[in-house]
Amino acid sequence: MRKILFLGAITLTVINIAMMATMMVNKNRTADDTIGAGPLTTVTRALSLNEAQAEEFASKRATFEEDLDTVRQRMMESRHQLMAELRATQPDTTRINSLIDDIALLQKSIETHAVKLYLSERSMLDSTQQVQYFSEMETCMRGMGMGKGMGMGMGRSGTSRGMGQRGSGRYGKQ
Repeated sequence: MRKILFLGAITLTVINIAMMATMMVNKNRTADDTIGAGPLTTVTRALSLNEAQAEEFASKRATFEEDLDTVRQRMMESRHQLMAELRATQPDTTRINSLIDDIALLQKSIETHAVKLYLSERSMLDSTQQVQYFSEMETCMRGMGMGKGMGMGMGRSGTSRGMGQRGSGRYGKQ
Protein backbone atom coordinates (compact mmCIF):
# COMPACT_ATOMS: atom_id res chain seq x y z
CA MET A 1 0.00 0.00 0.00
CA ARG A 2 2.86 2.38 0.84
CA LYS A 3 4.45 1.63 -2.52
CA ILE A 4 1.28 2.63 -4.38
CA LEU A 5 0.96 5.86 -2.39
CA PHE A 6 4.63 6.65 -3.03
CA LEU A 7 4.25 6.04 -6.81
CA GLY A 8 1.06 8.13 -6.81
CA ALA A 9 2.83 11.00 -5.06
CA ILE A 10 5.71 10.86 -7.56
CA THR A 11 3.29 10.81 -10.50
CA LEU A 12 1.39 13.82 -9.14
CA THR A 13 4.66 15.67 -8.55
CA VAL A 14 5.82 15.04 -12.14
CA ILE A 15 2.45 16.18 -13.51
CA ASN A 16 2.57 19.31 -11.32
CA ILE A 17 6.12 20.16 -12.49
CA ALA A 18 5.12 19.65 -16.14
CA MET A 19 2.05 21.87 -15.67
CA MET A 20 4.10 24.63 -14.03
CA ALA A 21 6.72 24.47 -16.80
CA THR A 22 3.97 24.74 -19.44
CA MET A 23 2.44 27.72 -17.65
CA MET A 24 5.83 29.47 -17.45
CA VAL A 25 6.53 28.91 -21.14
CA ASN A 26 3.10 30.18 -22.18
CA LYS A 27 2.66 33.01 -19.66
CA ASN A 28 3.36 35.78 -22.20
CA ARG A 29 1.35 34.33 -25.04
CA THR A 30 -1.79 36.01 -26.29
CA ALA A 31 -4.80 34.60 -28.09
CA ASP A 32 -3.09 35.47 -31.40
CA ASP A 33 -0.28 33.02 -30.61
CA THR A 34 -2.54 30.02 -30.96
CA ILE A 35 -2.24 27.55 -33.81
CA GLY A 36 -5.17 29.17 -35.59
CA ALA A 37 -3.44 32.56 -35.79
CA GLY A 38 -3.21 33.62 -39.41
CA PRO A 39 -0.02 34.42 -41.30
CA LEU A 40 -0.95 38.09 -41.47
CA THR A 41 -0.98 38.19 -37.66
CA THR A 42 2.54 36.80 -37.72
CA VAL A 43 3.65 39.48 -40.20
CA THR A 44 1.99 42.22 -38.18
CA ARG A 45 3.77 41.12 -35.04
CA ALA A 46 7.15 40.45 -36.71
CA LEU A 47 7.22 43.91 -38.32
CA SER A 48 5.67 45.75 -35.36
CA LEU A 49 3.04 47.27 -37.64
CA ASN A 50 0.76 49.95 -36.27
CA GLU A 51 -2.99 49.54 -36.70
CA ALA A 52 -3.17 51.58 -39.93
CA GLN A 53 -0.31 49.61 -41.48
CA ALA A 54 -1.87 46.30 -40.43
CA GLU A 55 -5.20 47.26 -42.00
CA GLU A 56 -3.49 48.34 -45.22
CA PHE A 57 -1.47 45.11 -45.32
CA ALA A 58 -4.65 43.07 -44.83
CA SER A 59 -6.44 45.02 -47.57
CA LYS A 60 -3.59 44.62 -50.06
CA ARG A 61 -3.24 40.92 -49.30
CA ALA A 62 -6.99 40.36 -49.74
CA THR A 63 -6.94 42.18 -53.09
CA PHE A 64 -3.87 40.16 -54.11
CA GLU A 65 -5.65 36.88 -53.34
CA GLU A 66 -8.78 37.94 -55.23
CA ASP A 67 -6.76 39.00 -58.26
CA LEU A 68 -4.96 35.69 -58.39
CA ASP A 69 -8.00 33.45 -58.00
CA THR A 70 -8.73 33.53 -61.75
CA VAL A 71 -5.06 32.97 -62.59
CA ARG A 72 -4.92 29.97 -60.24
CA GLN A 73 -8.12 28.60 -61.72
CA ARG A 74 -6.76 28.91 -65.27
CA MET A 75 -3.53 27.23 -64.18
CA MET A 76 -5.41 24.29 -62.66
CA GLU A 77 -7.47 23.92 -65.84
CA SER A 78 -4.30 23.91 -67.94
CA ARG A 79 -2.74 21.30 -65.67
CA HIS A 80 -5.83 19.10 -65.94
CA GLN A 81 -5.75 19.44 -69.73
CA LEU A 82 -2.05 18.55 -69.70
CA MET A 83 -2.72 15.42 -67.64
CA ALA A 84 -5.58 14.45 -69.95
CA GLU A 85 -3.30 14.87 -72.96
CA LEU A 86 -0.57 12.82 -71.29
CA ARG A 87 -3.07 10.01 -70.63
CA ALA A 88 -4.25 9.94 -74.25
CA THR A 89 -3.31 6.89 -76.29
CA GLN A 90 -1.73 9.16 -78.90
CA PRO A 91 -0.55 12.30 -77.00
CA ASP A 92 -0.21 15.43 -79.12
CA THR A 93 3.24 16.79 -78.28
CA THR A 94 2.43 20.16 -79.87
CA ARG A 95 -0.59 20.51 -77.57
CA ILE A 96 1.50 19.37 -74.59
CA ASN A 97 4.16 21.98 -75.33
CA SER A 98 1.47 24.64 -75.73
CA LEU A 99 -0.05 23.73 -72.36
CA ILE A 100 3.39 23.82 -70.72
CA ASP A 101 3.93 27.30 -72.17
CA ASP A 102 0.51 28.40 -70.87
CA ILE A 103 1.31 27.12 -67.38
CA ALA A 104 4.69 28.87 -67.44
CA LEU A 105 3.05 32.17 -68.41
CA LEU A 106 0.50 31.81 -65.62
CA GLN A 107 3.26 31.08 -63.12
CA LYS A 108 5.10 34.16 -64.35
CA SER A 109 1.91 36.16 -63.85
CA ILE A 110 1.68 34.95 -60.24
CA GLU A 111 5.31 35.88 -59.60
CA THR A 112 4.78 39.32 -61.15
CA HIS A 113 1.69 39.94 -59.00
CA ALA A 114 3.62 38.81 -55.91
CA VAL A 115 6.54 41.14 -56.60
CA LYS A 116 4.14 44.06 -57.10
CA LEU A 117 2.55 43.22 -53.75
CA TYR A 118 5.95 43.09 -52.05
CA LEU A 119 6.96 46.46 -53.48
CA SER A 120 3.61 47.92 -52.46
CA GLU A 121 3.96 46.57 -48.93
CA ARG A 122 7.54 47.79 -48.72
CA SER A 123 6.41 51.33 -49.50
CA MET A 124 4.27 51.31 -46.32
CA LEU A 125 7.19 50.45 -44.03
CA ASP A 126 9.86 52.54 -42.35
CA SER A 127 13.53 51.61 -42.81
CA THR A 128 13.68 49.38 -39.71
CA GLN A 129 10.54 47.52 -40.72
CA GLN A 130 11.89 47.08 -44.26
CA VAL A 131 15.00 45.33 -42.93
CA GLN A 132 12.81 42.94 -40.92
CA TYR A 133 10.41 42.53 -43.87
CA PHE A 134 13.18 41.37 -46.20
CA SER A 135 14.65 39.15 -43.50
CA GLU A 136 11.25 37.45 -43.12
CA MET A 137 10.94 37.12 -46.92
CA GLU A 138 14.38 35.54 -47.21
CA THR A 139 13.50 33.05 -44.48
CA CYS A 140 10.30 32.22 -46.33
CA MET A 141 11.96 31.89 -49.73
CA ARG A 142 14.93 29.91 -48.46
CA GLY A 143 12.85 26.74 -48.28
CA MET A 144 10.91 27.19 -51.51
CA GLY A 145 10.76 24.06 -53.60
CA MET A 146 12.59 21.99 -51.03
CA GLY A 147 10.02 19.35 -50.20
CA LYS A 148 10.91 15.95 -48.84
CA GLY A 149 13.34 14.12 -51.06
CA MET A 150 14.16 17.22 -53.09
CA GLY A 151 17.20 19.36 -53.06
CA MET A 152 20.11 19.09 -50.69
CA GLY A 153 19.64 17.60 -47.25
CA MET A 154 17.82 14.55 -46.08
CA GLY A 155 14.04 14.81 -45.84
CA ARG A 156 14.04 18.55 -45.56
CA SER A 157 10.51 19.83 -45.76
CA GLY A 158 9.95 23.18 -47.39
CA THR A 159 7.96 25.98 -45.80
CA SER A 160 6.29 27.30 -48.89
CA ARG A 161 4.81 26.46 -52.26
CA GLY A 162 6.08 29.47 -54.13
CA MET A 163 5.38 33.17 -54.15
CA GLY A 164 1.76 34.01 -54.55
CA GLN A 165 0.44 30.49 -54.25
CA ARG A 166 -2.25 30.00 -51.66
CA GLY A 167 -0.77 29.01 -48.33
CA SER A 168 2.78 29.86 -49.27
CA GLY A 169 5.24 30.36 -46.48
CA ARG A 170 4.35 32.70 -43.67
CA TYR A 171 2.30 35.03 -45.84
CA GLY A 172 -0.28 32.69 -47.34
CA LYS A 173 -3.98 33.20 -47.24
CA GLN A 174 -5.39 33.17 -43.73
